[in-house]
Amino acid sequence: MDTLLISPRHYSLMPSTFSVGRGNSYTDRIQNKNPEKTSVSTGPNTDFTECTEHPITDSFQFNTPQSVLKMNDPETKRSLLSIASKIFDPVGLLTPFTVKAKILFQDLWQRELEWEDQLDEEVAAQWRSWKSDLPCLSRINIPRHFMANGRSIIKLRGFGGASPKAYGVAVYIQTMDAAGKVSTHLVMSK
Repeated sequence: MDTLLISPRHYSLMPSTFSVGRGNSYTDRIQNKNPEKTSVSTGPNTDFTECTEHPITDSFQFNTPQSVLKMNDPETKRSLLSIASKIFDPVGLLTPFTVKAKILFQDLWQRELEWEDQLDEEVAAQWRSWKSDLPCLSRINIPRHFMANGRSIIKLRGFGGASPKAYGVAVYIQTMDAAGKVSTHLVMSK
């Protein structure tokens, strides 16, 4: 089985408290006591969204801590930024979700709101809608393994786009196995 590992040069995307080993094998974890899941977060007692690995399904899942979900929100520019910045997503797998908060924040700057000013009802409604989707992040499962078993033809595909409110790029890996089966997975986005 071929395996694609994260390059050491990408470790700089991870915070300094993120523990990175030379290699990691799910087979070793499965043979040990607790194969269900392994948490990878930014540090102890963190208030950030964490990424949980599931060795059995070989996938990642994002979990938003209850402390973030129950956070007192006076609905100001400061609270919007504070809550939105608690999503830890170094490779941009949640970009379609996080960009909405960034667009709202940009709108607040254009309206020249001060840090402690209340959000007007139009923006507050959009903000509440975004926050109500935070628990849904835990339903997103992302495969960890990009490659098909055995020999594969590998292609990296990059796409970019822009609008007046945001721009984005995404890199996908496309593999084709010996039987001609093609699979495509998101590698990272911004």
